[in-house]
Amino acid sequence: MNTALIIVDMQNDFVEGGALAVAGGRALVPVINQVVHKLGKTELVVTSQDWHPAESRHFDKWPVHCVANTKGAELEAGLKLPENTIHIVKGMSGLDDGYSAFEGREHKEGGEALEQILREHDIDAVLICGIATDYCIKATALDAVKLKYHTTLITNACVGVSHPTTEAALQEMAAAEVVMMQWAL
Repeated sequence: MNTALIIVDMQNDFVEGGALAVAGGRALVPVINQVVHKLGKTELVVTSQDWHPAESRHFDKWPVHCVANTKGAELEAGLKLPENTIHIVKGMSGLDDGYSAFEGREHKEGGEALEQILREHDIDAVLICGIATDYCIKATALDAVKLKYHTTLITNACVGVSHPTTEAALQEMAAAEVVMMQWAL
């Protein structure tokens, strides 16, 4: 099986001290770095980032966060990513929420959609981790299943906004046949 690791929204605005911080976000960095260290030499590594315009209807629901080209939108500095990591940005139009990494495009001129990139690399399985279990992680995992990828969530490398919505998201993903696993530390 050809596998891609998708690191969802490990951005400054989503970790402690950020505009829309999720408790425990920064604590994920060492676990994610272990996963990257183990897989990054042989498997495709992809990050997704919220990349909103300064004016966005998304901010009717959420505080302003991850505005394109700001410190808050940057990846958390402690991540140790391979040089060939593919960076996907999402939520750029101001009209969409951009929860799923599959709604994004590679962060470069003429960048391709995530699904196209995965198909070009003959990927048939994805491992997912990052922030937030109950929103962008869930949307990414459910889209991956719909697109017929064998989908695994690394549960100890994810954190959610609230306990009730995270539990509901985990149940929804499990019902959709997302495999749940803990990364051995």
